[in-house]
Amino acid sequence: MSSTDIQNACKGGWLNSKQAAARLAYPSIRALYQAMRRGNVPYYRHGKRVLFKPEELDSLIKRVEVPDPPDE
Repeated sequence: MSSTDIQNACKGGWLNSKQAAARLAYPSIRALYQAMRRGNVPYYRHGKRVLFKPEELDSLIKRVEVPDPPDE
């Protein structure tokens, strides 16, 4: 990503680490970084900046949601 891409991403629909942690309901940014190191959360890095695509986080949430138990 170029610096122009980063600037456009920040103006557009991309999220920073704090926003991504909140969207994924992590208790802290540190917990988000641990999940990133394990490869559990998709992210994009440009220098020290870390950005997240909201649609990728939403698909991650849908994949890990626990389905309701069947009615008996």
